[in-house]
Amino acid sequence: MKIWIDTEFMEDGATQTVKILSAAFVASNGRSLYVIISDAPRREANDFVREHVLPYVDLPPFEGFVIDPIGPTAMSQETIDGVTWIRCPRADAGKAIEWWVAQQTTSPEFWAWYADYDWVAICQLHGSMMDLPERWPRFCRDLRQEADRFRFPTPDPAWEAYRAANMPTGLPAHHAYPDAHEVRLRDLYYNKFR
Repeated sequence: MKIWIDTEFMEDGATQTVKILSAAFVASNGRSLYVIISDAPRREANDFVREHVLPYVDLPPFEGFVIDPIGPTAMSQETIDGVTWIRCPRADAGKAIEWWVAQQTTSPEFWAWYADYDWVAICQLHGSMMDLPERWPRFCRDLRQEADRFRFPTPDPAWEAYRAANMPTGLPAHHAYPDAHEVRLRDLYYNKFR
């Protein structure tokens, strides 16, 4: 089963760190997951993340979810209409994601757009790549590389129209939940040309 992913994170090349803030997963069965890392060290965010990610990272996938304040070590979970929203400390996030993926499939195939940082961040939630769940692949497929390999046109007015008609609404760019949905939509759209 395909699972399309996106993460929001902070990075610092000088210290060689990638620190995850949130992650989203959309499965080919229509279910999705949005995870917020409640104890992420947000004070370490660079200017871009402070301006474009932090103001929105705590927004739920859609308005039906209850926003209740929790501390950095508490965990909360809600599921509405096949969408699960989890807020938890980093130490619990890997197990929460593993639990959700196991509810969807025993053999996931992960896809992302510019997948490298996303996959490093997901692996680190489990410890390292070698600590990923046994039936998970040790890599994430990169849809951006596929787009380049198949020379999909950019800009593409047909893609923009398809995207506009099918994207979740109400959340800004640089929010992992709609971004994971966009990866899914790109994959479905590009399948017409492969």
